[in-house]
Order: sequence, then C-alpha cells, then structure tokens
Amino acid sequence: MIWVMESGLSIAAFATSVLAVVVSSFLTMRSIEILRGANHVPVIIEFLDKYRSIDFIQHEEYLWNHLDEYDSSLGFWGLPEPVKSYALEVAYHYQTVAYIAFNNVADRAALIPQMHYRVTKTWQAISPHVNGERANRGGEFTFLNMLEALVQKMASLDIQALSRKQASKLL
Repeated sequence: MIWVMESGLSIAAFATSVLAVVVSSFLTMRSIEILRGANHVPVIIEFLDKYRSIDFIQHEEYLWNHLDEYDSSLGFWGLPEPVKSYALEVAYHYQTVAYIAFNNVADRAALIPQMHYRVTKTWQAISPHVNGERANRGGEFTFLNMLEALVQKMASLDIQALSRKQASKLL
C-alpha cells in the first residue's frame, strides 16, 4: 500500500515537473517573440519618420516627375545638383530599408505593405539611372543591388493579403 502511494506521488511529482518545464518553455518563447517585436518598433518608426517628412516626399516626387528629363548614362553621380542629392537621398534610404528587411532587423511584413507603392514607383523612376551608374562603374552588381532585390521581392508578394494580415493584428 505504501509503495502504491509513493508510486502515485512520484508520478504526480513527475507530471508536475513536466508541466512546469512545458509552461516555462512556452513563456520563454513568448517572451522572446515579444522582445523581438519590441526591437522592430524603433527601427520602423525611425524609417517611417524619414519616409513621411515633407522634404523627402518632395524630393521623391521630383524624381518621379523629372528624373527622366536627364540622360540616364549620367547615372547618379553625373546628375546636376540638386537632382543628384535627391536621387542619392531617396535611393539610399530605400537601400537601407532593403538591408533592414532582408537582415530581419525589422519585420518585413510590417515594412513592405507601408512602402510598397512608393518604393515601386521610385524604382521605376530611378532604374534607368541605376543602370547608367552600374555601366559607369563597370559592373551589374555595383549599385543599389539590395534595393533592386527588394523591388523584385515586393513584385512577387500579395500586398493586399499582407496588409490585411497586418490590419488583423490591430483588432
């Protein structure tokens, strides 16, 4: 009889310790997930601040509307000022976003739907000059490679579905 009680207590103690390990593991994984998300927030906010600035928007829109007036063989570095500065500012901003997205510094699912339209439109405006700059440098993979990869990735995604998924997290 004592053996049965001791055996029952051992089983109960074992089950309790297994349950404690499972609960502890779950809570640890959840904490890591929350912390990872918290690390994304400052990065996303910083890049969205620049993205929303009036100067940045005006420079970007200038590129959309006027960059095709300049010979693409000038690349970026051969453009006159202030167009050169606009092109470099906007392109390097999006290049940095691409690095952040591809290296999982920030959640791609949060960044890409927000920036899809403008990144794609900007790439359409600057890509002839990117190709011109690459030709001037003597190589295909010498300028804004990550930005081009981001644009290609965006083209393959269902942006509407990503947007709905992000919106559902708010509710």
